[in-house]
Amino acid sequence: MVFGEIVEPSTRALIDDEFEEYPTYTKPQLIWEGNVGVPSNLNTLIFIEGNKLMKLFNALVLNSEMLYSSLNSENINIYNATNNTYIVSYVKKDLTTGEIIEELSQWLRKAKNIYAVVSEPISAYQNLNLSEKPETLIRKLSTDTADTFNCEKLESPNLVSGLGAGVVSYCIHSGLKSTLFVVYMDNSPLDSINTSPVVQLMKSLNLSVKAAASNLNPAASNLYL
Repeated sequence: MVFGEIVEPSTRALIDDEFEEYPTYTKPQLIWEGNVGVPSNLNTLIFIEGNKLMKLFNALVLNSEMLYSSLNSENINIYNATNNTYIVSYVKKDLTTGEIIEELSQWLRKAKNIYAVVSEPISAYQNLNLSEKPETLIRKLSTDTADTFNCEKLESPNLVSGLGAGVVSYCIHSGLKSTLFVVYMDNSPLDSINTSPVVQLMKSLNLSVKAAASNLNPAASNLYL
């Protein structure tokens, strides 16, 4: 080092926070479209997070006529499914997990059964006793009194994050029963084999599932060279 040379620290732990300038965070104004308020017939609330899961639920369970309310600016839709069940679909955007849960806290306190279904790549699943990973694997985390449908518990050191983890954490601290299902899937296109465990979970959640879907993997283009 020579006189006047600027040396950047190798870790941010050496930087005093007093010299850091952070922009002031302003929560976006949330405007719901469609129905406003928690429905009186709400019994079960299901949160869905993950592109593959959304594709599967859109093909086998949901349709536009079920849409109850939406927050388009934040990619949040609430659907009125069968048997007094409402499904919240979410594609990550700007809102934090805490803000979403705060926005839907009345829904969570009204529901008798709360479930969250999230997807992760199968490569992220860690289990030393598993010699060969299947195409699709489902594990759960739940409060003591929640229904788990005989699904195996998620083992350590696997971690969960995002909306599903936030929902379970909120329910634990609020004394509500809930279950988080983590669906581990490989990168192959969706088919009848790798979607079978998810379809079975849908049925266990008492959802009306279509017999088949032909649009799980639409062709990207009709142009052939």
